[in-house]
Amino acid sequence: MMTEEYKEEYKKARKAAMKQYRTCASKGWSLYPPVLDEVSAYVKTAGEEVLGEMEIPLSLVTGTRTVGRQNAFSKGFLPILPESSEFARKWITLYEAQMEEGIRDPILVYEFMHQFYVQEGNKRVSVMKYLDASRIMAKVIRVIPEKTDDPSVKLYYEFMEFYRSTKIYDIDCKQPGNYAKLLELMGKERNEACSDEERKKLGSLFYHFSSIYHANAAARNEGEVLSAGDAFLIYLGIFSYEEAVSKPASKLREEILKMWKEFVSVKEAAPVKRLLEPEDKKPAFWNKLLNSTQKLSIAFVYDKKPDTSSWLYAHELGRLHLEEVFPEKVETRSYIGDVERAVSDGNQVIFTTTPLLMPDSLKAALKYPEVQIFNCSLNYAWKSIPTYYARMYEVKFLTGLIAGSMAKGENIGYEADYPIYGSIANINAFAIGVAMVNPNIKIYLNWTSGKEDKTTAYTEQLAVVSAKDMISADGYNRRFGLYSNKNGEILNIATSVLDWGIFYEKIIQQMLDGTWKRVSDKETVSRNYWWGLSAGVESLICSSQMPYGTKRLVNTFQNLIIEGSFHPFEGVFYDKNGKEYGKKDTILSNEEIITMDWLFSNIVGEIPEKYELKEQAKPIVELQGVKGEKE
Repeated sequence: MMTEEYKEEYKKARKAAMKQYRTCASKGWSLYPPVLDEVSAYVKTAGEEVLGEMEIPLSLVTGTRTVGRQNAFSKGFLPILPESSEFARKWITLYEAQMEEGIRDPILVYEFMHQFYVQEGNKRVSVMKYLDASRIMAKVIRVIPEKTDDPSVKLYYEFMEFYRSTKIYDIDCKQPGNYAKLLELMGKERNEACSDEERKKLGSLFYHFSSIYHANAAARNEGEVLSAGDAFLIYLGIFSYEEAVSKPASKLREEILKMWKEFVSVKEAAPVKRLLEPEDKKPAFWNKLLNSTQKLSIAFVYDKKPDTSSWLYAHELGRLHLEEVFPEKVETRSYIGDVERAVSDGNQVIFTTTPLLMPDSLKAALKYPEVQIFNCSLNYAWKSIPTYYARMYEVKFLTGLIAGSMAKGENIGYEADYPIYGSIANINAFAIGVAMVNPNIKIYLNWTSGKEDKTTAYTEQLAVVSAKDMISADGYNRRFGLYSNKNGEILNIATSVLDWGIFYEKIIQQMLDGTWKRVSDKETVSRNYWWGLSAGVESLICSSQMPYGTKRLVNTFQNLIIEGSFHPFEGVFYDKNGKEYGKKDTILSNEEIITMDWLFSNIVGEIPEKYELKEQAKPIVELQGVKGEKE
């Protein structure tokens, strides 16, 4: 005979069910669990696959296979039929069995699009959900949708590939590419099966992460900021998988709480605030007086020695510029790859000068919020790290005008380094500049980071070549900037110069004046300084041998760009396949410019896939590349 205690539990479960029912009714939501026959009615299927018996997460058991028992449950699978019903008697019997011995028989479910629908065992699911169980044994049959271009179907096919490797259902990602990225972070190749030990480690890590993540979201009354799976990928992008699997839950919780604002910023539709010009803020008199005697400690962190890279050498010149401009107010130090040491040495401001240092920069920023860390990169959206870059496409457009004017009917070469954010805009701006003065010329694109670097072969055949812009520390190589090559004689025509010292000076001046402000926790966007010609962070140096008419043309367009009267990316553009981009009299958005993954119609060449690049190029392309792995 059933005890009154178990009957009382049914009443509690039904009371909770009726509360769910009223909430759904008030918000116009469906009152009952979804039915697979209805969900899949308008989706073509490609067949079924028997996956066998396994433990499945109850959180993904959301509906019933058929409409038969749907009305017996609330949307959250709690019982809504009266206590006097036959259904209630059976539910109480199952509850008693679970409490006394445990329910052992597996339920039968159909899985469709990463959700489970119950064929046999609806009441068992209801009892276990009432008891807040996390998992239940089930026999699983997968219903496979027909492959289409529908985003949800494409994402599901990514999940199926992930499942074949891991046999894990719990991780639910909403962002395309995240399943493949997770396997990559684990060190697994595509379609490589995980061992039982690897599955256990991944499952345990995600269980602890998601439990803490959901609990924190509930405590903040925010709901889910992102799916736990997508938040998990953000976390692993900062703290490596190898580190994470060995951390105790207390450490995970500490790190998740510290980086919560990063989850919020990623969810925003426009998570990055682009600052296109220096802010002109006048310091208050007392700010000046209070800060005049303080000396600011500033660190510059490079990924390798600055004299081995023209990019880093330009930043090193920027560091020296600060010491020259503020000899009594700042002290600077330089480090190779060690952000943690830069913090421990007492530096108050740290500039990390390459996107490769972003993961270490972000770890340090979360760990030491009192230290202000900047990273030189373009398309990150971390609130904890302001980023900075230059609008290099502006000067590239000007060098394109020069190249088109001086090529005299001969084709032009363009050497690019990495297919990362911003670099495609540089190439296209150059090509647009060429086309404006010489529409019949072709530009032959060569990637120096590619496995098939054709620099030597093609530079000998092309009269004008655009190569890397900055002179290296050794200063010996003449093949930089825009140069001509006639009969083996190199003539430098023009080159762009990045003056990072101007950027550093303006930012540090604001700090010394007390007018610079951090991104507050209340703000939902990150900050990116993306300055150009008008800010003075880049300039064009031209040879004295450049024809007068060409020089005047370039000066005119340079002034128009600085004034804001002309933009290289205003109007309609066509790629090499005839596809149209942009609109008449409309400038492409900043995001469209930064994330370009197409080439202008007069360019001969392609944007390489990651597998086509040299090994040393892959780390930065993995972080900032405009294209992923080729399928």
